[in-house]
Amino acid sequence: MIPLTQAHGAVPPRLEQFLEAVSDGVLTLDAEDRTLYVNAGAERLLGVERARLLGHVLWDQVPALAHTAWGQACRQALGQRAATTREEFFPALGAWVEIRVFPSGEGRMLLLRDVTPLTQVASESASLHALVASAPAVAFVTRGPRHVFVLSNERHRRLHGGRELVGHAASELAGVPRGLLEVLDRVYATGQALELEQVPLTVETPGGPREERVFHLTCQPLPGAGGRVDGVTVFAFDVTEVVRGRWRAERLAEELSLSEVRFRSLVVATSTLLWTTDAAGCFREDSPTWCAFTGQRYEDWRDGSGWWEAIHPEDRARTTAAWRRAFSTRGLFEAEYRLQRADGTYTPVVSRGVPVLELDGSVREWVGSITDITAQRRARQTLELLSEASTALSSTWELHRALESLTRCLVPRLAEACGVYLRREDGTGERVAFTDVEPLRVARLRQVEPPGEVPPTVRQVLAHGRGECVAALGEEALAAEPDAARREARRILLGRRGLVVPITVKGQVRGALLLLAGEGYPPYDGDDLRLAEELAHRAAITLEHVRLFELARQERDRAEEANRAKDAFLATVSHELRTPLTAILGWTNILRTTPLSPEKQGRALETVERSARAQAQIVEDLLDISRIVAGRMRLEGKPVELALVVEAVLEGVRPAAAARDIRLEAQLDPGRVLGDAQRLQQVAWNLLTNAIKFTPPGGRVWVRLARTASQMELEVRDSGQGIPAAFLSHVFQRFQQADGSTTRRHGGLGLGLSIVRHLVELQGGTVHAHSEGEGLGACFSVRLPLLTPRMPSRPRLAAVSGPRPEQPPDLSGVRVLVVDDEHDAREILRTLLEESRAHVVTAASSAEALELLARAPPDLLVSDIGMPEEDGYSFIRRVRALPPERGGQVPAAALTAYTRPEDQAHALGAGFQVHVPKPIDPTQLMKTLASMLAATG
Repeated sequence: MIPLTQAHGAVPPRLEQFLEAVSDGVLTLDAEDRTLYVNAGAERLLGVERARLLGHVLWDQVPALAHTAWGQACRQALGQRAATTREEFFPALGAWVEIRVFPSGEGRMLLLRDVTPLTQVASESASLHALVASAPAVAFVTRGPRHVFVLSNERHRRLHGGRELVGHAASELAGVPRGLLEVLDRVYATGQALELEQVPLTVETPGGPREERVFHLTCQPLPGAGGRVDGVTVFAFDVTEVVRGRWRAERLAEELSLSEVRFRSLVVATSTLLWTTDAAGCFREDSPTWCAFTGQRYEDWRDGSGWWEAIHPEDRARTTAAWRRAFSTRGLFEAEYRLQRADGTYTPVVSRGVPVLELDGSVREWVGSITDITAQRRARQTLELLSEASTALSSTWELHRALESLTRCLVPRLAEACGVYLRREDGTGERVAFTDVEPLRVARLRQVEPPGEVPPTVRQVLAHGRGECVAALGEEALAAEPDAARREARRILLGRRGLVVPITVKGQVRGALLLLAGEGYPPYDGDDLRLAEELAHRAAITLEHVRLFELARQERDRAEEANRAKDAFLATVSHELRTPLTAILGWTNILRTTPLSPEKQGRALETVERSARAQAQIVEDLLDISRIVAGRMRLEGKPVELALVVEAVLEGVRPAAAARDIRLEAQLDPGRVLGDAQRLQQVAWNLLTNAIKFTPPGGRVWVRLARTASQMELEVRDSGQGIPAAFLSHVFQRFQQADGSTTRRHGGLGLGLSIVRHLVELQGGTVHAHSEGEGLGACFSVRLPLLTPRMPSRPRLAAVSGPRPEQPPDLSGVRVLVVDDEHDAREILRTLLEESRAHVVTAASSAEALELLARAPPDLLVSDIGMPEEDGYSFIRRVRALPPERGGQVPAAALTAYTRPEDQAHALGAGFQVHVPKPIDPTQLMKTLASMLAATG
């Protein structure tokens, strides 16, 4: 920025004239906060003469400013070299002041402006907005001839579906009623206020259709400059409900005049018995419904006493007392009694009556009704019975006891005898519950009923699944039964009629419910059939609940077994991981504390390496199983010469076989299959190492690769301990071992053969295991589809034996930046790289690495992925955002324990060139880094 003052501290004349003319205050401060220049505006705003300020520290002359927000910002601007703005109220000035601070070559320049009027306007505008927003009416303000909304409260927006209206023209919005636009145009054009009542407007409802509402409108012109109308202010009160209430009251008044005629018509037309009496209780007119129901004539009951004759004698006294009590108190009359029908039978009814009073409080007449409550009473009894039946069925999870409780609940309320029959697997029926009003008959039935015997009607219902009626069995039909036992069993049906309904679960007939009733019960009708079907439905629900409960119990048992298996598996994993870890830690401690001969050091290092590779193999097996279970195992199908794969595996296992004095014999026929060479190698490796592990010293392992017309068969046979017959069917299951005890002779997780089966099946093959028994060896056969013979091609195979010592590549002069939050990981990488004569710099975090990168860009970058605060993905993206001269294109390798395919894709997509999984192979890592350098030239 150009300095405001010249070298000698003076302001150029023209600039000074301009600064003195402006109303804003201008000050300049040097680096020590001394005032270099003060114009008249600043002198006025600060209330201090410029003579006191010039050449002095501002905060000494105006101490009140030192602790203000803009005073602090002024001092911070010097260090940050950035402009800043503050607005603050100065109590000493009684004004709001806006201060802008600009760093300059000589210090800072300050601009002060009095914004008190603007603040007051903003405050008044906010108050106006708050007043309109909280108004208990629809309120809005428009401007201009297009009526652009400049203010709209929530009630107004609600009428437009909740949309934001400010900034939109009312004349262009589809939801604004046409009548409202005409009112706005009139007020805007004439400048005269309007008050309109009951204006119908069609508005939107939130989340609903448009509807017509009625409003009282108050529209005021909004004055503008020069006396012209700038806009319109509208307050609208929704009076829809008030208007509708008045309309309803008017309509009600019209209808009241017809109420008496309607009531009299209803008395004649309704099936309910309606009655009216005068104030003394005498009937005033004939009731055809009463006459039809009771058989009485109008002359028999018009005096008010004859209708008592139709009430059941046992209910007359109670009903009379209720009427007299209501008559004396001029209150509600209500009574439940039995009323005689025209055929002489009695029906339960409830009668209710109320007095109609005159204006002076006297009784003008009594009106009432008599309702047949037979259906209601039966419905109530049905609900009570269903509730008790549900309680009985849910009282226990033991099925036979629950069904027995159901039959006891239904006898004798619904039937004299009740039975439940369930269908067996072979389609025959079985009686599982039976209750009779006479328990001796049930005991007799159990003695004489043949096994599996059910009534014929029950057999039919179990067969076709439709409810049927049971006709009463007579003496002649019973005597015609030739079988004595069957005849005695059917005697329980003698003289009883009944119902049989199916018990159906998910469309399948699972049983039947039998109801039997004698002469003391009314005949079963349609309502009884529906009740029986509902009872059967609830019994079916109980059957399903018991089945589900049993399944849940079985699932719980399986879950508990799986939990036990999980605990056993975790114990095995812990053992298998701790065993090589013990060797690693033990030999590491010995190498650090005890001098060893070169020969023992070599054996110690071999043991540590072998143990570490064993741990790595366990992790790989667990990851393979995880991929298989998740369905993410991906194979690359290419023509593979299977003999070459098996030969590579044989070369890898020969040292282990020789160490145990196990003889390997192989017979390999050539043949090509379509598969993944690396995974086929894993199959052969697992089978051969398994055979060597379970073969005692001095034993033999045979490998045969034979070719048939359509298949290649790999057979691995050993003279080892064999497989027990009981375990043979589980040998390819996960986490299964013939000996899982703590005294087992061989380690492992029981995953290798499971991985073999899945890999073979994924490549279209099959695998089988065979053993004559314990001590007789085992044989595993893998069969894969054969390809049409073509020119042999050697597949690329990974090394399956221990790594052979190789000379690491020369990285002399190569600068490598290693980023890893783990100290041990950084140190081992430093050691490996320095052995290849590279220059290594390490960083414990991405922030530290970025500093080192900016200071001296390296030739190679090796970074971990999982790091605190910022992971490797974010770190490499920040690196790639740098320009090339600052290391933005440095070759980078992701070194991580995240080894899934999606992890590799994520790393490459973030900006890494290669993805190297942990644990690392030192030689392979150095080759990878050397190839990255060669690729970048």
